[in-house]
Amino acid sequence: MRIDSYIFLFLLLGLIGITERVQAQILQEDTVQAARRYPYIQFTQDRQGQLLENVDTGLQDFHLYNPAQSGGAFEHVWLGSTGQPHQSYVFDDDRRLGFHLGFRQFDRYRFHADSIRYFKTVFPYANMQYVLGIPEEQFIELTYQQPFSKYLNAQIHYRRIITPGLYARQRSSHHNFNGNIWLRTEDQRYQVMTYFLLNNAQVEQNGGIQLLRRVIPDENTGTRDTFFQRILIDVDPGIPKGSIRVELGGAESQLKQSQVAFQQSYDWGKYYALVAADSSETLRFVPKMRVGHQLAYTTDLYRYLDEAPSSTFYSQFYFDEDRTEDWIQSRKVSNELFLLLLGSDFNPYEDKMTMRYTARAGFRHDLIRIEHLAGFDTLTNVPAMAGDTLFNRIYDIHKRQSGVLFGRFANNPTVSPRLRYEVAAEYALWGFNWGDFDINGRLWYQLNEKLGGLEGYIAFRQLVPDYIMTRHFSNHHQWLHNDFKKTNTLSLKASYFNPFLNLRLSYHNYTLEDYMIWNELVEPEQLEEIVNVSQFVIQKNFKFWKLHLDNQAVLQTDNSRHLNLPTYWGKHSLYFYGHVFKNAMLAKLGGTIRYNSNFRPNDYHPAIGQFFLQTDQRLPYYPVVDLFLSFKVSRVRMFGVVTHANEGLFRQKGYYLAPDYPANDRAFKFGVSWMFYD
Repeated sequence: MRIDSYIFLFLLLGLIGITERVQAQILQEDTVQAARRYPYIQFTQDRQGQLLENVDTGLQDFHLYNPAQSGGAFEHVWLGSTGQPHQSYVFDDDRRLGFHLGFRQFDRYRFHADSIRYFKTVFPYANMQYVLGIPEEQFIELTYQQPFSKYLNAQIHYRRIITPGLYARQRSSHHNFNGNIWLRTEDQRYQVMTYFLLNNAQVEQNGGIQLLRRVIPDENTGTRDTFFQRILIDVDPGIPKGSIRVELGGAESQLKQSQVAFQQSYDWGKYYALVAADSSETLRFVPKMRVGHQLAYTTDLYRYLDEAPSSTFYSQFYFDEDRTEDWIQSRKVSNELFLLLLGSDFNPYEDKMTMRYTARAGFRHDLIRIEHLAGFDTLTNVPAMAGDTLFNRIYDIHKRQSGVLFGRFANNPTVSPRLRYEVAAEYALWGFNWGDFDINGRLWYQLNEKLGGLEGYIAFRQLVPDYIMTRHFSNHHQWLHNDFKKTNTLSLKASYFNPFLNLRLSYHNYTLEDYMIWNELVEPEQLEEIVNVSQFVIQKNFKFWKLHLDNQAVLQTDNSRHLNLPTYWGKHSLYFYGHVFKNAMLAKLGGTIRYNSNFRPNDYHPAIGQFFLQTDQRLPYYPVVDLFLSFKVSRVRMFGVVTHANEGLFRQKGYYLAPDYPANDRAFKFGVSWMFYD
């Protein structure tokens, strides 16, 4: 492994040493054409409002290819190798109104319907990215967009994550695909937007490595606490990680989602006469109102298999001691009608349309069918004992529906650079979630660049628990809870930002009533007390010449013993960023350190795919350092990163992400991305 790392590093340094003459050849006519075409390569992720934006060609977070790191405001941690279940050490309320089975351990690895890009351009666009890591980790992402005419664009987007893992039974395989079409008539009134979405995660589960336990006094309280460390690894680092014993030898989970949707809309508006230099006139249509309908069909499947279930890992066997095969599936048909008002203006002399605001209202109806294990047809529901006759499984079907009103009003931030606002609301009129609501609003105002500005956010939600929390029946777990109340959540966020100082100070507060957790028995539990979480977040970036120091730190407190959160979490990056070799190359070179205070992280149970509360194992303070180098020449971007570069530099030889789940050792990863505009 170490030799391969040095070989990769040598090859990477060789690429950096490209001569000026070769660099000049790379940057010839093709770059000029690409620079001319780039402003016209635009897409939208908003199927209703359709505000356009350009593709990202920068280096800022290019080396953070793992979706668990780059998929939100704060990075998530994952259980060892890329593609394994992930969780956040920073609290957030990410539930939304609607039906959800409740499996979110792979959410950031997925493609989501609201992140699909619909291109609107006359030029083709393609981007290919490939990442190779040690040991044998591969990440592939392909995007191709083709304009078949001025009014028809089609795109395919594919991502593949393959990671064998460092320890036994840690292989991850993720397939993500979406294909979409955006069709517009020549008069720009009628539009069709359709897509197909597929996410398939097949991940081996080892239940964690088997540990050597030792009891030591707690540094703060003086009480005796269980500290976990790797068996054999500290004794003999030369032992292959793949030979270390793990809890489960034949377990695997699969989470598969497919979705197809068809949306059509019709616009009313006004024709403007475009005045050309030769005084000729051309009519340009500017939409003012849009009426649309969307039909979507979604299937979600969760399957858990264990070919050799262990009685030392599972506390219960309800119908089969030799093999576990649990599954649950939902199918949903959604119909949505919407009306959109477009506050659009048009300048006939510049041929430029400006969208000042959008106002949307509509109604959505969902029909849901859930299939899952429901019971047995012979004996009473008791754990199976040796010699008992195996139970015959009975599958049950539940049907649900929901009718939801929704609305949203927002201005265009590109038109109002000093003022941005947005308000949105949803309310369930009937169905399984009757009375659920989600009301949220955001206000952003900047005095000027030097004095900065303020941003506020408020959200009030009342939501039913996820389906798996109310009903679950499997080989190792079962419950039926029809008495759970709705969870009420009030989220408040206030920020001061200053672009001149590269500073952002924020305060977040969450008040949760009837909050749902997974307790120490790996069962859903509704808390009786009102939970309050407060967070102070600081983001401050320093710059001197081409040297940057970016800082992100979170201080969080809560009043509940049922939440496992570190008091402090921080991420700091020191790097060089700028053009080199006579502006022929854009480069970023530096390192990042991440750390958090001592705390007891949530454990993970693979059979139900949930992180759950545990209180007997503490994760000690351990800083993790990554070193990275990324650069861009023309439309080619490359990076090399050494993760966990500080391995072996401290007395503690490694660190854990959850009980029994150690992080990977030092590894080198290399990635390349190439964009095409022709």
